[in-house]
Amino acid sequence: MIRLPEKQKFPINNATSPPAALEYAADISHSVNDIGWNTFRITPQDSTPERNAFYIHGGAFVMHMLESHWRAISEISLKSNTAITIPAYPLAPDATAKSTTYEMANILEDFLKNTGTERSFLIGDSAGGNLALSALALLRDQNTDLPAGTILISPWLNLELTDHSIKNINAPGMDVELLRKDAHKWRGDLEFSDPAVSPLNGALHELGKIAVFCGTNDVVYPGCQQLAEAASTQPGTKLEFYEAFGAGHSYVLTNTPAGREGRTMICDLIAEKIDTFE
Repeated sequence: MIRLPEKQKFPINNATSPPAALEYAADISHSVNDIGWNTFRITPQDSTPERNAFYIHGGAFVMHMLESHWRAISEISLKSNTAITIPAYPLAPDATAKSTTYEMANILEDFLKNTGTERSFLIGDSAGGNLALSALALLRDQNTDLPAGTILISPWLNLELTDHSIKNINAPGMDVELLRKDAHKWRGDLEFSDPAVSPLNGALHELGKIAVFCGTNDVVYPGCQQLAEAASTQPGTKLEFYEAFGAGHSYVLTNTPAGREGRTMICDLIAEKIDTFE
């Protein structure tokens, strides 16, 4: 990997650019893949990575990576000695589930072919968790080798967010009406019931090892519960649900005791210190 020269920064108008401070802790490279997506790779400095991960960021399908995404994923990279590849996928409404889900699956397949599956992991956060589960199911349908494990952080699996589905959820700071508008942009001309939009509606068998992290004060929590319950009866899928009582959306990315504990657990999963991925 060629490290960026000290004075060379990613363009400040590139919304997907990592915070400059991260360059002092990690090597960050940038490339453009075959279909024109910006792609970043985070590697611990002065170390040979023992593992690889493919991270799909959140942002309600309409936002690029936030600084909180970059910092949390960089920390996981450094502490688990893992090289992490990050595709900056196109956003709604210019891109929708109808095409992006399949494009993401193809890119993930290429990634796994290049890195091998034995020590490669898939990580998805919020909207990225939706894309991760959808892509994983598409690879299974193509009889493609799956990653060693999949980690879903507060995945947004049921995009419809009906009042009935979230009636008992206290989620401060989350604008449900805005999320519903974003969901409509992402689904395009597909129905909410389509597995490409809401992967809970797809087949959940033979998806390998999955760890789900979600707080109980999160509008995506009911969908995570539904996934855990449905997957428990599916052959070839081993799912562990890590619930954080009172935690909000994507708490794993936050600088809180629960967030730090969640990131430590993810590092342990990747390092196979927790039996979900043994």
